Amino acid sequence: MVKTTTDLIAKEGVKPIAYTVLILLVFSLLGWGFFTFITLAFLIGQFVFFYNPEREPEEGDELAILAPVDGKVKEVVYEEESVKVVIENSLIDPHFIRSPMDITVEKITQIRGLFLPLSNPASKNLNENSTMNFRFKRKKFSLDLQSGLVKVPINFYTQEKEKQLAGKRVGFFGGGVVTLTCPKEIEMKVSSGMNVKAGESLLGFLQ
Repeated sequence: MVKTTTDLIAKEGVKPIAYTVLILLVFSLLGWGFFTFITLAFLIGQFVFFYNPEREPEEGDELAILAPVDGKVKEVVYEEESVKVVIENSLIDPHFIRSPMDITVEKITQIRGLFLPLSNPASKNLNENSTMNFRFKRKKFSLDLQSGLVKVPINFYTQEKEKQLAGKRVGFFGGGVVTLTCPKEIEMKVSSGMNVKAGESLLGFLQ
């Protein structure tokens, strides 16, 4: 299990960044200006992709539900027994998964798969996806992650039966669609089209 980190760059990015720096040095020494420029641009993109920001919650109430990932809210779906918040995490968003409340992890299910574009209808069934079931006191939640085009495996920093504080980094993934399923007893504070930040933005309050 990879431990969570407060370093500037996610641990998942250390090796690919190191390899890119090495390639950049080789191209630079050979005087290959075009390839040096392209590699430098790619290196900057890697730093953006693996950036590890610090966050402070907008609301400190224990009943506050925070965004689990950065991105744009695609939709809020009200069902008979639950409310689902669907967030799209893009290529340029930070990619850490954070605990939305003070939680106890109950079960983690990971299914390895492909990394097709989300626009491909087959991606829903074939792409890598994971689910983390957890609870706050007696209230049960689930967090479903469906990977997109970027081939970065979903990596959890937590295990079943562990407790995690609100805003704590609990995993990393390369972007895609994230669905947080909450109990129906929730006062929602976000709507479709809003941008949210993991561990900071308030989604709603548990009633």
